[in-house]
Amino acid sequence: MQVETKIEHYNNEDVVMLSFREGDQDAFRWVYDKLVRPLTYFVENIIFSTTDAEDIVANAFSKLYNARSGMRSFEHIKRWLYVIVRNESIDYLRSKRRLRESHTEVAYLESAAEGQLETERVKTEVFQKILAEIGHEIQSTPRGGPGFPAGDRLLPIEIKFN
Repeated sequence: MQVETKIEHYNNEDVVMLSFREGDQDAFRWVYDKLVRPLTYFVENIIFSTTDAEDIVANAFSKLYNARSGMRSFEHIKRWLYVIVRNESIDYLRSKRRLRESHTEVAYLESAAEGQLETERVKTEVFQKILAEIGHEIQSTPRGGPGFPAGDRLLPIEIKFN
């Protein structure tokens, strides 16, 4: 949807660019209306996301407004915006790739941790069974003899796992 502005009545690009560089909203709207659709289409074909393409283009126009004083012509604006949205699209794809890689790494670490937990659980169960079996034997072993009072029920025991 293009909004008619007073710029539409200007015949000279130099007049439009002078108004644009001075921050005239109508001149900026004229540039926006001329370029927003082709830029969005260009970005959509790079990143395959309409919503994110619109965000990238909006950010580019924000940068354009901040850099407006250095713009020499409409063609300069057009080239400048295409470079900006291309670079922003590449950055977007890089961040998506990094996000996907970190999700994959987290999933791998979670599965490794689950495997380690399962190993520790099995070791604990085996240890408990061994203790239950030898604990019965130790409790039924008669005590006494040199250095051991006759009333002790358990022998000192040291168990090591490798």
